[in-house]
Amino acid sequence: MASEPISSSPRILDRVGWLIFLPLVAVSLVAGWQAVTQFVVTRVPLLLFPAAAGLPDLVPPLRLWPVGRMTVAVWGIDVVGAVVMLVAAVVWLRAAAVRHPDASRLRAFGRAVAVCTLVVVIGNVVRLVPMTFIMHSDAATFGGQFAATVVVSAVWGALIGVVVGVLAAVGAKKRAAAR
Repeated sequence: MASEPISSSPRILDRVGWLIFLPLVAVSLVAGWQAVTQFVVTRVPLLLFPAAAGLPDLVPPLRLWPVGRMTVAVWGIDVVGAVVMLVAAVVWLRAAAVRHPDASRLRAFGRAVAVCTLVVVIGNVVRLVPMTFIMHSDAATFGGQFAATVVVSAVWGALIGVVVGVLAAVGAKKRAAAR
């Protein structure tokens, strides 16, 4: 059996995949833009709770350079977490595009919620591990931070996923009526 030629393989992402991936990139960039985040948390102080509880940011921020009093190590951890989040999103969206190339609107919505939830958790857990070394956390503190990071990240990722899912569902091709 000959393998399929490269030209017949699907593109990196399908239409629904791009409709999910690009908002994730935008959310990560906005989370890393300090002028925007300070404006938002000034008006919605509840968003400061995870940071005050010692948890990572709600979404791994993609910062182009260190800001304020941030060390290069913390900036690097943030960038690595955001990149891992985005790479994981591409991998899962690519697999979903190969498995279900013509996603229905409902499948596009579900794909967005699932991918956003999982990749935000992955990105924040990747950020958590080196941050515990920087903060010299003991095992019990790490366990508590890990559990709380997973819960907070899953909730926030699901909320982002619902918004992105509506966008993906609207942008998905409408399937022809089944006979």
